[in-house]
Amino acid sequence: MTYVGKWLMTITASISLTANAFAQQQERYLEFSLEELSAVDVVKPLLPLDVDSSAIISGNTVNLGYLLPMAGYPDFTKELINSAQLAIEEINKQGGVSGKKLFLVPADIGATEEFIVKRANRLIDNYNTHLFLGPTSSDGLINLSDQLLPKKDFMIVSPTATSPAVSALQDRGLIFRTCPSDAVQGKQAAAFCYSDLGSQKAAVLYHDNFYGRTLQETFAREFEEAGGMILNAVRINPHINIDDYDMGDKLDSLLMGKPDVIYVISLAKSFSAISHQMARKKVFSDGYRPVIVMSDGATGEDLAQMGNLEVLNGMYGFYLPFTGNEKFAAKYEQKYAQKPLSLAAEYTYDIVYLMALAVMNANSTDPLLVSLHLQMVATKGLPVTSENFSQAREFINSGKDVNYEGITGKLDFDRNGDVNERSFSRWQLVDGEIIYIDK
Repeated sequence: MTYVGKWLMTITASISLTANAFAQQQERYLEFSLEELSAVDVVKPLLPLDVDSSAIISGNTVNLGYLLPMAGYPDFTKELINSAQLAIEEINKQGGVSGKKLFLVPADIGATEEFIVKRANRLIDNYNTHLFLGPTSSDGLINLSDQLLPKKDFMIVSPTATSPAVSALQDRGLIFRTCPSDAVQGKQAAAFCYSDLGSQKAAVLYHDNFYGRTLQETFAREFEEAGGMILNAVRINPHINIDDYDMGDKLDSLLMGKPDVIYVISLAKSFSAISHQMARKKVFSDGYRPVIVMSDGATGEDLAQMGNLEVLNGMYGFYLPFTGNEKFAAKYEQKYAQKPLSLAAEYTYDIVYLMALAVMNANSTDPLLVSLHLQMVATKGLPVTSENFSQAREFINSGKDVNYEGITGKLDFDRNGDVNERSFSRWQLVDGEIIYIDK
């Protein structure tokens, strides 16, 4: 009766969503087990837009929307907003773009992909915003491509959407990303598990969304092609609160056959909660202890802070290495009194400069034109950086091609909107401390 009661409460709470949002979720909820329905996290805070609307609709600004899970991950998203704002202020001090000032429009997507289409559509229709950074998740980006891009013209550059599915989107050339595809991460992770760790048998625990499914498929294929065997692949419903869900059966399935390594594709909050359940259930006993390898979905620092250190000790993880660009870090620290911590912040800074150069090169804010010129200013031409933006303007005004060299390195987009010269690095959690193996 407990599960049934909680299930009815969940359905009742879900009805409080808009009719459209509920309709879009109905088919997904029908696939849930009763236990998953009882653990659905229905509390999804959504922060209101907090911008000067008079400035946005004045016609005197080039608006850059930033779609972010602000309520769910406030510290991470604040760093990204700060980085974008830093680049915008630098550009505006040098005259802006095409006679207008850049203006940042941060928009919360409610810690979920459910509201992202509605929020983006509102910015397009009511706030004259057609150029976007983000979203930070692959699922959010794919939802926008599938549901909104066929109806509206807008351009997006994401700093962190890594799913291989993004490369194959029918996006009319309007979607880009500066991070590497998980096709790269899956291949690196499989090679590490099989060759470096010497694992012959693997199991995968993954979030059942675009990010999790495609990375799981890539890892499994690469691991098996190397000569290993995938014993089990166990899904985690991304819509449930792990604290309200008993992972016992799933953990039993995951460990069936005693895999040598467990590859985890999850977020820090979810897997930290799972690690505490693993400790309570004593899943590692009698001398059996597989190596845990984490995808880039969670940082080592977050897991060390929130997870069970006894279970997680010795685990490895993959991450996109922070370049630590000294000039960017110094400017960021001077303005915000703290140092930037993530590669996504550096990517964000580069994306703003790329967009500014593309708008100037196109002499337009039409996303169809800007997308073409985004690729032009990132490939061949006179080298320019954030340090000589005024000179870049002079080059463009005189009809010369420019090639932006970012603080994160080269940003040459291929035909799919990907930057291919990227790779992942590894960390290890040892006695509560994070050791970065290959920076």
